[in-house]
Amino acid sequence: DPFRLARDYLSKGLLARAAAEVRRLVAAGAEPVEAALLAAEILMGQGYYGEALERFDAALVRLEDASHDSRLGRLWLGRADALLRLGRTSEAHDAARHAEAHTGAEADALRSHGEAYLLERKAGAAVEAFRRLTELQPDNPAPWRELGAALRLAGDLAGAEEAIGQALARDPEFV
Repeated sequence: DPFRLARDYLSKGLLARAAAEVRRLVAAGAEPVEAALLAAEILMGQGYYGEALERFDAALVRLEDASHDSRLGRLWLGRADALLRLGRTSEAHDAARHAEAHTGAEADALRSHGEAYLLERKAGAAVEAFRRLTELQPDNPAPWRELGAALRLAGDLAGAEEAIGQALARDPEFV
């Protein structure tokens, strides 16, 4: 896999090295979809959400006729995350639905939907999404923390405190 080193750098947070490796691979004629996908993930890590969105979209255009490509779910989830960071929640919901359709990854789609509902200040929908996510990932502190935020938005401070307590019980340093 020519992208192994770039992925390794990315997983370690070595974003500049990952970007340099992707540029080197592109110059050498590497596969463009994977290059765009990795570039987008690097840009997300750097906080360049608009530019990351452009890369996700470029990769999706290249895969337009490849409905069974295993990277589609990753691309759609990345697109949803970039859209959320840009505050474009309705488009993020759409991207999350596409991601789930391509991967069956209900948990990832629920996370995206829940975050979008929080941004939209739709407390009830956010609570529902994060409650379902805590059922799917009961040992993960992140859904519990997000459920706490949703419950606080809904005005249920006791429930929010309980959810944050659940997050802390799973990882005392997480929250």
